[in-house]
Amino acid sequence: MSESFQCQVITPDAAVLDVAAQFAAFTAHDGEIGILHNRAPLLCKLGIGHCRIECQDRTYQFFIDGGLAQMLENHLTILTERAISADAINIQAVQDQLQKIQTRPAKTVAEVQQRQDDTKKLTTQLRLAQDVGNKAN
Repeated sequence: MSESFQCQVITPDAAVLDVAAQFAAFTAHDGEIGILHNRAPLLCKLGIGHCRIECQDRTYQFFIDGGLAQMLENHLTILTERAISADAINIQAVQDQLQKIQTRPAKTVAEVQQRQDDTKKLTTQLRLAQDVGNKAN
């Protein structure tokens, strides 16, 4: 297991994951970043998107809602506001929320921006849940 690195996913509420990983990929603010053993130090702002952590016996997939990622001395720490396991995303509930948001009136610039942000988060969750569901079938 010398080609692994320690990977933690942490939210304000809990340490969601702490595993030895062989590979990790996550959405940064400016695109996707992949992490392997012995990667150079890194500190970056996370975007809204997908986080995939591959271990020897399992792959973990999460929706992440911004935050920071740091890779230092074979230890990756992902600090995010929310990390929702792809398996825990209820597709019907997300679709219902999405429909509700898209019909919500937005009169100010701030309301329009909030609706766009909420729509992006929900469509990302939906896409992740559907991709994981399709791979399982």
